[in-house]
Amino acid sequence: MSSLWPNDNRASLIFALGVTAGIALATLAQYFNATDGGNETRSPEHVNAQISALISRKEVETVTQRLEREFTISTTTMHTLQKAFLRDMDRGLKREGTTLKMIPSFVVRRPTGNETGTLLALDLGGSNFRVCEVTLKGKGQVRSRQKKFVVSEELKTGAAIPLFDFFADCVSSTMDEFGLDKKISLKMGFTFSFPVDQHAINKGSLFHWTKGFTASGVVGEDAVKLLQDAFIRKDIKINITALVNDTVGTLISHAYLDNATLMGVILGTGSNAAYVEKIENIPKWKGPIPESGEMVINMEWGAWGQDGFILPVTEYDKRLDRASPNPKKQQYEKMLSGLYLGELTRQIIIDLISTGHLFSGRRCPALETEHSFETELLSRIERDHSLELTDTRSIFEDLFSVTKTSLADRRLVKRICELVGTRAARLAAVGVASVVTKMNKLGGCTVAIDGSVFEHYPHFPARMRDGLRELLGVSSDTIILAQEIDEVEVKVASDGSAEVTETTTVLEIPTSNPFPASILQEDDGDSEYEDEHDDEQERDAYQSDASDLLSEYEDDDGDDSDLLEESLLERIQALRDVIPPATRASVARGVTSVTSGTWTAVQWVGSAAWVFATAAMLVALPVALELEREQFVFQQEAQMRAQQQQAQQMVQPGLGGIPGGIPGGQPQLPGMPTPQI
Repeated sequence: MSSLWPNDNRASLIFALGVTAGIALATLAQYFNATDGGNETRSPEHVNAQISALISRKEVETVTQRLEREFTISTTTMHTLQKAFLRDMDRGLKREGTTLKMIPSFVVRRPTGNETGTLLALDLGGSNFRVCEVTLKGKGQVRSRQKKFVVSEELKTGAAIPLFDFFADCVSSTMDEFGLDKKISLKMGFTFSFPVDQHAINKGSLFHWTKGFTASGVVGEDAVKLLQDAFIRKDIKINITALVNDTVGTLISHAYLDNATLMGVILGTGSNAAYVEKIENIPKWKGPIPESGEMVINMEWGAWGQDGFILPVTEYDKRLDRASPNPKKQQYEKMLSGLYLGELTRQIIIDLISTGHLFSGRRCPALETEHSFETELLSRIERDHSLELTDTRSIFEDLFSVTKTSLADRRLVKRICELVGTRAARLAAVGVASVVTKMNKLGGCTVAIDGSVFEHYPHFPARMRDGLRELLGVSSDTIILAQEIDEVEVKVASDGSAEVTETTTVLEIPTSNPFPASILQEDDGDSEYEDEHDDEQERDAYQSDASDLLSEYEDDDGDDSDLLEESLLERIQALRDVIPPATRASVARGVTSVTSGTWTAVQWVGSAAWVFATAAMLVALPVALELEREQFVFQQEAQMRAQQQQAQQMVQPGLGGIPGGIPGGQPQLPGMPTPQI
């Protein structure tokens, strides 16, 4: 039996058909898997999601790399900024009209910790206004009671008289609540946290408003006189004896507790700094030479870099500046203060949404409102260490009504927050390192820092210290960054309750408490005053006040309370900040590239194995069947040949050649008995 094709060609053709069929089946399977079986009707959102998915991993990494390049401040850049900062400090000390104003505060000595007395203090630091009663007990011990008020937007943007009348009303109600006699003349210090041209310890005119204030009739006017006139209108007998900036207040109040304090910094809604300078280093000072030989300088460092030629601003910084109430002013402050960090992050997120790199390009109207993304949300996102970033998802899907966020979206947003927060901390480190270098205190000093950003933003102090270490080397270890809340010694009992120890008695001195020499008295060692304050009843009152203030602090902080006691996992994760951002980014890119390449190789190997396995199955089956058929045909042909040979032998003449035949007779058929002869 003959075959249709020769054996060699037939085997090759079968193998080729099997491979072709395998590839075709593999392609069809992948197509149906990608299209969910081809039976689902795809919505426009589904189509948009697929289009967004077409953005390659490489392109997304390019966006992250661009942001890292724009927001990462290298060690070299920090050194360059420090040199420029020192140069501008010298210029500000020599003459007026410079970027760093370097305003003499008229505070010519620091407290020793032995001063005693009672005074009132007002603190206007931004959206909040505080009225405090402060009792100095000597030996660094203080009793403080305070009441907080909120300044409405109407008052911020209104006129001078309603604003300062509101301050007077707040003082009046606080005196009533504290049981203070309004008929007795009291001394008061006024913390006015805005750029002021100081003329005396209790005189100063406002340069310009910041922090969202635009009230008319205040710029160029004496803030003390405006407040004193309001007290007269309200028939309150208070004499304002000192006008200080909040940074000066922070420095002086902490110096009462630690004599090594030489610098005060505010890192909150706004940012500023003050430090102690030798009088011979202030050429523009034309007043009398103080006995102490030094003066506290209000730097007004928030305005540094507003000329646009020093700070490494990004396009997002420029957008924020153009939309702010004070364009081309307070550039340094806009890069590191709480009022602007959230808005800067919002600008970045909106831009990435518009380019399709976030949320599949879907618009989010709630995010398009200015200042809708507060700095508090950055803190929450940076504290989100869950695998799926669930808190971050809650922020966008619940607060801002984003339809759906992918894990890649949430990771990108968290990286943005890390970049913005880290840049702010490193810029703050530049300012602190510059001032410490200017004071020639690399051998050691204390820097008092107050403000919500430093206190509550995750890892901010650690990132600042990393920056100081890069700038100052081993000398940074001698620089103490003291936080006001650290002055409270709190013991946490096994049941979770908090106890303020008797040795500290009360909370720290608020930043609103200036202690100028004109309203302080040195402790003359009179035991009568000490005995009076050792009274058991008053001690109980002090402890009660401390507990109330501590409770108020915990209530105000809400979720931020866990910052004081981070978990072990959070501390381990925070160790990555020790690695410079550029190195960290390079390692991350390398790991991502290796992971991506490995995963791609695994996919290709899997697909190839599937194709070849399928092809092998399709080839092996027909080949096996063909081999079996050919074997059967071969056996049949062999039988037929054998029968033909037998038949030919039987028809030959004679018996000699036929085995088993009878001579002269018929051939013996198979199976017949042999005849007997």
